[in-house]
Amino acid sequence: MKIINKKHFICWGFSLFLIAKFCLVFIPTLSLSSPRLGDDSLVYLWKGELAVNQKLNYSKAITYIKEQRFISDDSDSLIKWERSNTAQRTIGTGTEYLVHQFVAGAIKAINPKSVIAFSLTEIFGILLMLFGICTFSRALTDNPTTGFLLTVLATAVFPNQGINNFIPSTYALSFAFFLWGYIIQNREKVNHRIYLALTSLICLTHPIGKIYIFLAPIILLIYKPAFLKNKFVILSFISIFSACLPTLISYLFSDIQHPPSEIMGGISITSYSLFYNLDGSLSVIKDFAKKNILLTLLLLFAAWNHKRFSSQEIKLITLFWGTILLSQFHYLPGYPAELFSRLLLIAVLVTCSFSIKYLIHESRINASFKKILNGTAFALIIYSWFYWFNNYIPYTLNQRDEVINEIFLREKFEKIDTSKILLFAETTYSLPISLINGGYKFGVIAYPMLGKSSKEYIERYKPSFIIMPIDKGLNSLSKTNNKSFELRSSSINMR
Repeated sequence: MKIINKKHFICWGFSLFLIAKFCLVFIPTLSLSSPRLGDDSLVYLWKGELAVNQKLNYSKAITYIKEQRFISDDSDSLIKWERSNTAQRTIGTGTEYLVHQFVAGAIKAINPKSVIAFSLTEIFGILLMLFGICTFSRALTDNPTTGFLLTVLATAVFPNQGINNFIPSTYALSFAFFLWGYIIQNREKVNHRIYLALTSLICLTHPIGKIYIFLAPIILLIYKPAFLKNKFVILSFISIFSACLPTLISYLFSDIQHPPSEIMGGISITSYSLFYNLDGSLSVIKDFAKKNILLTLLLLFAAWNHKRFSSQEIKLITLFWGTILLSQFHYLPGYPAELFSRLLLIAVLVTCSFSIKYLIHESRINASFKKILNGTAFALIIYSWFYWFNNYIPYTLNQRDEVINEIFLREKFEKIDTSKILLFAETTYSLPISLINGGYKFGVIAYPMLGKSSKEYIERYKPSFIIMPIDKGLNSLSKTNNKSFELRSSSINMR
């Protein structure tokens, strides 16, 4: 039973991947009055503006927030965390995220409307991810396998970042796919300059990129066992240099403003941290299996049929799943199995690629059984598209329901004297959306950062305006029917 000629799989996969991901971005863009990922989107856009316009790092608002970051009092740990978190989200750019920040900043400069600007950064991320997966999968397998893999991944829902939030970490993963695909395809003669360019790009996009670039020489060893030791050493040194590049740039360009240190977690081998991550990993696996039935079946098929895979394929699968096991020793308070969930996508992609390759090309599979497999795969793909449009996209519409009228906010700031002080009763959403709409021109008092110093600061600066979002209980038009794509608004429904 041939529903689609396998020669056309790559075209179908390419098209379906684009359709699914574009709908994921454009439907919320047309339905929401704020970016799809809520406050995180606004932080990315603000950091982008700081990257392309370094003068903003010395604006009045940033100066005030820096002062509040280092308030010295006996406030509790929650207030101290708020100070650190707010400063991290508003001050400086840092060099480990420069690539995404320059993309976001350049797009924001072209289109000042946040909801449009962020959707365009996501569209760029979709294209990076699509071509990255194509490059890597075609290096591992062939066009028909890549096409079917793209079809399955089009509506796949991975836990946490996955492949549906096109942010710095997924940008870095896309660049890693390009790197791995390049070294496999050109294993006989890897160009050092291209290798340096790709590894540098990865490390200047997200800190997780360090893991990706150190896997590259090992992948090359798997696909070229006769790989000379001196070549391995050279590429390893290039990877080390690229990993240090963000720090090197910081020293060379001292005018780059850096945010306060970000908590990235660390290595921990205590029983508490291991059980903490293990419990989180089990939750991630359960969530993945429930939302990705076809991918789960392909993983089970690989486990059952692994003896049919080549030694290179087995080694590559072992490398990525082994890396996932080592991620259990990464401990990040408040985020169980964070590294595990980020690496899961890669291991699943590689393993399922080899399962698909075998099922497409293996001639020894019984014809009747192959018809059953084709029918089952087709039915599960149809189901995944139903889930995508009926459940997942509507869920993203209501996951972040804050709605603010940016045009009103921008016009309001233009009419206020810049000598005035603004008091922010809430900093998660109100502060970043104000900064990217002209709020950086004013002195800023972030009330959640003040703690026991609140009375002192308010009496000293005497703020003229208080800024906070409409209470969610009153802002009922931002919570339209869960399954509806109707435009959300920031009005109060008086009916």
